[in-house]
Amino acid sequence: MRILLLLCAAAVLLHPAVVRCDRFKSDVRRNLNHVCDLAKRFYKNTHSGHSCYVLQRIFVEDVSHLTQGRNNCEDKFFCKVQDILANQKYFCSTNETLVRNLETYNNHRNVNCTETMEGMNTTGDEITVSMLLKHLINCIRLRNFRGTR
Repeated sequence: MRILLLLCAAAVLLHPAVVRCDRFKSDVRRNLNHVCDLAKRFYKNTHSGHSCYVLQRIFVEDVSHLTQGRNNCEDKFFCKVQDILANQKYFCSTNETLVRNLETYNNHRNVNCTETMEGMNTTGDEITVSMLLKHLINCIRLRNFRGTR
C-alpha cells in the first residue's frame, strides 16, 4: 500500500515536468517549421523576379560543407546560417524575422552559437543567398525527419 501511495505521489509531482518537456519540444519544432516556411517563401520569390528579392545576385559564404558527411545539418550549420543572414542588409525586412526565428530556435535548444562556431574556418567559396536558403530548407527537412536532437 505504501508503494502504491509513493508511486501516485511521484506521478503527481512529475506529471507537470513531463508535460512541460513535451511542450518545449513542440515549441522548438513549431519554430523550426516557421523558419522553413519563411525560407521557402524567400526561395520561391527569388525566382519570381520580385523587386524586393534580388537574392540571386547576392553572394555569401558557402556552408554546403556543413550539410554533407556524417555530422551534417547540426548546430554549426544553423548557427552559421543565422550569422550569415544577420549580416545581410540587402534584402527585405522579412529577413529579420527569419534571423530572429533561427536565433530563437538555437536559444531554445541551448546552443551557444559563439562557442559552437569558435574555430570554424571559412572555405573561401561563395554561393548565392537563394542556394543558402535551399540548404537551410533541406537541413530543416532532415532535422524534422530525424527528430530535433
